[in-house]
This record gives sequence, structure tokens and C-alpha cells, in this order.
Amino acid sequence: MASSQKVYKLRPRNKNAAKPQRYIVIFAVTALALTWMSAPTFDLLKERSYNSVLRTRLEKNTKENNVLRTEIKKLGTDPYIELRARKDLGLVKPNEIQYYVLTKKIKSKPKAKPKPKSWWQKALDFVETTFSK
Repeated sequence: MASSQKVYKLRPRNKNAAKPQRYIVIFAVTALALTWMSAPTFDLLKERSYNSVLRTRLEKNTKENNVLRTEIKKLGTDPYIELRARKDLGLVKPNEIQYYVLTKKIKSKPKAKPKPKSWWQKALDFVETTFSK
């Protein structure tokens, strides 16, 4: 070999240098996959809670329908029609006198006083009334 030629030695490749990048990629792909797979689970939980709300509403409406069906059946009978006419409309039969029994007068609660406005509400009202014209 001639002395004018330089010999370059290649350093051995460091195998540990690529591992952190590989772990980051694996972590990112795993996180993305978990997020993608958990979205339907959250939707399922939301639908189940909405389903329970609808079930309670259905039970309430079913009970109300049953009450209304019994009311409809009662309305077909003469004694019930007479009772409702007397009670709701105040009707009486001929030659019959209707009496009203007055009960003890119930005291009404005093009206609540309105809360005083804070300083910023007063300022907003002033600005609104001043510049509204």
C-alpha cells in the first residue's frame, strides 16, 4: 500500500441509537389504536345512559296512559258524568239547592322582596338606558 492513501475505518453502528425513535413510534401507534378503539365504547356508554332515560320516560307515559284509559272508561257511565258535571261545572238538578261550604281562609305568603342589584348590574342598566336612544 502506498503511504499517500488514507484508510478510513468505519465505526461499528450503534444499535441502541435507533431504539428511542422506535419506541416513540410504537407508543404513538398504540395510543392511536387505543383511541380509535375506545371511541365506540364511549358512544355505547352514552347511548346506554340515554336508553335508561328513555325507559323511565316510557314507564311514566305508560302509567299516565293507563290512568287516562280508566278515565275514558269511567266517562262512559252516567253516574260519573253526573259527578263531573256537578263538581266541575257546578250544575244542579231542577228543584235542588246548591250550598257552598266556606272553609277557613288560608293566609297567603308574603311576596318575596326582590334582591337589590349589584353595582355592576346598575352600571350595565345605566349604560343600556343611556345609549339605547
